[in-house]
Amino acid sequence: MVRFENVGMRYGMGPEVLHDVSFEIHPGEFRYLVGPSGAGKTSLLRLMYLAQRPSRGLISMFGSDIMIARRGDLVALRRKIGVVFQDYRLLNHLSALDNVALPLRVAGANEAEIQTHVSELLAWVGLADHIHALPESLSGGQKQRVAIARAVITRPRLLLADEPTGNLDEVLGQRLIRLFEELNKIGTTVVIATHNQNLVARNPHPVWSSVPARSRPMICPGRRADMARKSPAVLPLGRDAPSRFLPWVFALMVYLAVLALTGVLILHSAVERWQRGEVDTLTVQLMPGETESDEVRIAQVRNLLGNIEGVLEVLVVPQSESLELIERWLGSGNVPDDLPLPRLMDIDVAPGSGLNAESLALHLKASIPGVSVDDAREWIDRLAEFGRSLELLALAVVILIGLAAVATVIFTTRMGISIHRNVIELLHLIGARDGYVAAQFQRQAMILGLRGGVIGIVFAVATLYGLRHVAGRLETPLAPDIPVAHWAWAILAAVPIATALIAMLTARMTALRELAKMP
Repeated sequence: MVRFENVGMRYGMGPEVLHDVSFEIHPGEFRYLVGPSGAGKTSLLRLMYLAQRPSRGLISMFGSDIMIARRGDLVALRRKIGVVFQDYRLLNHLSALDNVALPLRVAGANEAEIQTHVSELLAWVGLADHIHALPESLSGGQKQRVAIARAVITRPRLLLADEPTGNLDEVLGQRLIRLFEELNKIGTTVVIATHNQNLVARNPHPVWSSVPARSRPMICPGRRADMARKSPAVLPLGRDAPSRFLPWVFALMVYLAVLALTGVLILHSAVERWQRGEVDTLTVQLMPGETESDEVRIAQVRNLLGNIEGVLEVLVVPQSESLELIERWLGSGNVPDDLPLPRLMDIDVAPGSGLNAESLALHLKASIPGVSVDDAREWIDRLAEFGRSLELLALAVVILIGLAAVATVIFTTRMGISIHRNVIELLHLIGARDGYVAAQFQRQAMILGLRGGVIGIVFAVATLYGLRHVAGRLETPLAPDIPVAHWAWAILAAVPIATALIAMLTARMTALRELAKMP
């Protein structure tokens, strides 16, 4: 089952704490690992429960060479090993039941079966009345029994216990040894590291055992826990500082992104509207003359235009319409009565005639002073190009906001892994895959992303409705046309969802990358 050959181990560049260690452990054995404090018992156990790789030598666990095993292969091996840590390593935010259930949840067991098996096992170790108690409310002996129950809940083939009686009185220590003996009798190979020579003398055990290695414990029935109880979060990420400020960061980003996207939609709609209005029309502006009346000058322009090839129709714009155009910009009643207004004439030009504003102006200016010709297509094209540039700029702002959100999630995920490194190490030791641990971070990031996204979209919609209300009171074409189409609002409503998805994927990828660096 376990074989060490000339194993050496050192921490970093320090001296070897284990030197040329060689031994074998066979199925069904009960062994003590004896030595004074600092002799390397814990280091040896760390090698056995695959928390560390040796500096040299050969370690074979269940027939697999640890030195060449891939990181993913260690998961299956760790699930065959139960560990009782010297400091218990219980998660303080989880109840006794949830601490014991961790190995089963990591392995993907059915929740109803988990509740049944865990409650029965806790009853078997004498904790039927403390199923929902938090570790801080338990005595040292009770914590030790919770740790033992967690170690054996998956029916491991090998049980390793590091100083299990070190913090207990003699009576309770003897009770725990009897519990280990019962586990050994039903097939579990047991290794206990201790410096208590009296404990070993009072409870001698042979190296070999005839107990079949593959027999498994039958858990005595006990009081069942509530089957409808929801599984709590393994990592208490909700208590971290980032969980308090991150929703507001997401809210600000969503708010800015929605406003920027609204600008994109406004500009896109305006450009399309301008380009749809393009026609082959030239506009003649005729300033008032000093001696001749407007009607005379208009008649002269019409006569000249009638002799130019390519002119299809001449339409004189009424003075009242010209006044309305100016009032849209200056406001109703703000146009002075003595303001000289030019007379406007729209000229329909035959397509492909080659007639443009410049050539037409040359024909007219030679005979009629104070005349100018404008081509609406030219300034509409320039305006549309400017609108598209602003549209790209707004999209760039949205992308930058998204990148900022990604950077924020990466930072907070790394911080979370650093804060909960000990818990993550424990999860790895009980057989959790990196994907299981990463799922804790991605779920938390998704929740925070949705929460912040909803806050941001509420404030953004309120802002847009306020702008729309103000724009509706302005009688000017400069007022923004807030999009009201259903598809436009659907795009804006999708921003919080997109934020949550980006946060979730970023958290998962970051967590997997950081977890791969851990042993």
